[in-house]
Amino acid sequence: MLEEAIAHYHSLLDPPMARASWHRLAAEMRAGRLYFGERPLATVLRPRMLTRDQYALVAHAHTRP
Repeated sequence: MLEEAIAHYHSLLDPPMARASWHRLAAEMRAGRLYFGERPLATVLRPRMLTRDQYALVAHAHTRP
């Protein structure tokens, strides 16, 4: 199931959109001064795909005092 979700996500990627997203991300990071010298603090944005069990584990850990 996780592999299917990742494959579906990859099928939605489109090179022109990726370029536009990068330019937007870079501009917003520059405006927010999120650079270390000339190097941006982030160079990619990727979703973190989780199985239901992984999500439940994270959610449980988050709710514990």
